[in-house]
Amino acid sequence: MNIFKLAAVAVLIASSTAKAAQFGGVEEVSAYLAPHYFQWEEFHQGERLLREQGWLMAAGGVAG
Repeated sequence: MNIFKLAAVAVLIASSTAKAAQFGGVEEVSAYLAPHYFQWEEFHQGERLLREQGWLMAAGGVAG
């Protein structure tokens, strides 16, 4: 369960918008972390051929 607490704290920190000193035209910096859980199944004629599940993580940022 510790990984979920760590991810929650990281999301809170990364998703907040921080004001930066104006440097080279950059006035604001924003970052995000987006965890997603997925489950995928494929069937053919009623028979399950494939089942996948797990976490996908996305991260990014914008400076402007």
